[in-house]
Amino acid sequence: MATGGVKPTALSRLMSVIDYFLDDRGSRRRKHYQDFLSELRNSKTKVNDWEGVIKHLDAGKAYGKGAIFPGARELYATLSGPEKAQLKARYIAKLSVIDQEFPELKLEFPEQFG
Repeated sequence: MATGGVKPTALSRLMSVIDYFLDDRGSRRRKHYQDFLSELRNSKTKVNDWEGVIKHLDAGKAYGKGAIFPGARELYATLSGPEKAQLKARYIAKLSVIDQEFPELKLEFPEQFG
């Protein structure tokens, strides 16, 4: 990686956060999604409440320990209307795929899917 490279945009950072929770292909995929659902349950937020969900995405988790970045809510506030729509569409698409992969989590977190 070259120094002084292109700085990630707010949109790319938020897409990385969504990918962290919903698109990780590793062995921890289920755990990431389960942690995400636990966070939503603790805040009484449903998975289809996009404005509520964005408040609970932790941008730092996608970048590793020690990384200091603005929170997801702050990054989201800087996006244009079309960028917000693009991010929401990505979230919904990823959520649809992972819901099919782990349908049992709907039983574990019924209030998030109700």
